[in-house]
Amino acid sequence: LETLLAEEFVEFGSSGRAWTRKEIIADLLSQPTADVEVDSVESRHIGEDTVLVTYRSRRVGADANEALRSSIWQRQGDSWKVIFHQGTRTRA
Repeated sequence: LETLLAEEFVEFGSSGRAWTRKEIIADLLSQPTADVEVDSVESRHIGEDTVLVTYRSRRVGADANEALRSSIWQRQGDSWKVIFHQGTRTRA
C-alpha cells in the first residue's frame, strides 16, 4: 500500500468519509481480508502522466455490497501512484 499510494493520496470512501493516506493504510491493514469481485474496468488518459481508472466492485459474503470506483493514477518518477480514489455505493 505504501508503494502504491502517493504521499498526497486522498480517498472519498463509499461510506461518505474522506481518508488520508495514513488513515486508509491503517484501516485496511486492521481489517480482515474480504472476497471482492471486480468488473467493468476501464482506463483513460486524462493527462500526459495521469490516468483515470474506473470499475465496479462487489464484496461477497455476509457484508456484501457493490460500489462504482474511480482512481486517478499519476506517474511519479519511474512508478505509478494513486493520488485519488472514490467509491460510490450502488444497489447490489
